[in-house]
Amino acid sequence: MTAILLLGVEEVACVKITQWLKGGEYQVYIAPSVDENLAFCRRQVPDVFFVDVGLFVNNGAALRAKLEENNFQIPVICYANAPQVEDVIAAFRCGAADFITYSGLSREGLLSSFSLALEKTRTRDQHLQQLEEFETENRSLRSRFDVLNADQEAGRFAQLKLFPVTPFLSHQYHFSHRIIPSLLLSGDFIDYFDINKDECAFYLADVSGHGASSAFVTVLVKCLMNDILKSEPERIRSPAGVLGRLNQELIHMALSKHVAMLYGVINRKNSTLVYSVAAHYPLPILSDGENARFIGAAALPLGVTKKLVVQEYSEPLPKTFSLVMFTDGIMEVLPQESLLEKEQGLLEMVGSGCMSLSAISSKLALDHVENPNDDIGMLVIEG
Repeated sequence: MTAILLLGVEEVACVKITQWLKGGEYQVYIAPSVDENLAFCRRQVPDVFFVDVGLFVNNGAALRAKLEENNFQIPVICYANAPQVEDVIAAFRCGAADFITYSGLSREGLLSSFSLALEKTRTRDQHLQQLEEFETENRSLRSRFDVLNADQEAGRFAQLKLFPVTPFLSHQYHFSHRIIPSLLLSGDFIDYFDINKDECAFYLADVSGHGASSAFVTVLVKCLMNDILKSEPERIRSPAGVLGRLNQELIHMALSKHVAMLYGVINRKNSTLVYSVAAHYPLPILSDGENARFIGAAALPLGVTKKLVVQEYSEPLPKTFSLVMFTDGIMEVLPQESLLEKEQGLLEMVGSGCMSLSAISSKLALDHVENPNDDIGMLVIEG
């Protein structure tokens, strides 16, 4: 049953209202003063207040404050015998849900006003409940986000530990690299190392996608390469053999990831580069200080087909040279429109003397690139 509390309402109106609502779904209570009203509310919380406008305007703020202290959210309908316009305005400013005059007092009008006030209260309560649920869910999401962010930071720190020292000097060859991840973790990976006193190796791996799942595969590639280096010294000297072995492992694991990769071996004794390409794009650029050109050719990526055919290429290295390699994320930050124009732009840049990591980074303004659409990896070998 809906409880209606009449506060400060004149006796004649109280009698009428009580008679109209008697025997229905409403129960009418009368409180002559604010103190008695609050005392009643502590015993039984009413559903609607029917309040004299003068009492409400003069004591509305205090009444509201005391009700809020007790978490009472009760709609107020103001009543007046012969109100002034100022009374009506003041009542609504104080938070009244409706206003009824003595001349407009009728059973139908009263029930309509009560029904509307109760509906607004129910709607408000539903919104408040939804808001509380949203806030609870947001707190939960923020908590989970903080955990995920901490995990990402830890993963990023671990991944950084796997990258080689840059710059790195392998006898007469100078290696340097740079990674700009699209997220905290990168799907691009770069490594270089000495195989023996005459040979050194390097590779760029670009895992499809980016973020944590792609970064996991880069760790896997690093572990597989370390295993080949330790247990298969002859295979590590064969670019085609290395890419073939990695392809077998990725196919066997069925990770739903493919890897574009470039692997090369430099023989310091005869100044020769032997390398293989598995869908790596753009192709490596070799410059002798005067001319720059792409070397190698396109092929399928690792982790797609069991029967992967990988070709080995051989290049004599000039006495002075720069071998510049990018992952495909670099194409996102180049100013040219088409891919052919971007490729030509890279060739012209390297051919014009930008042959070091620092010069290329400066030319392409890579220091100002943050959160690119795709990971950007760059490896430069100078000799």
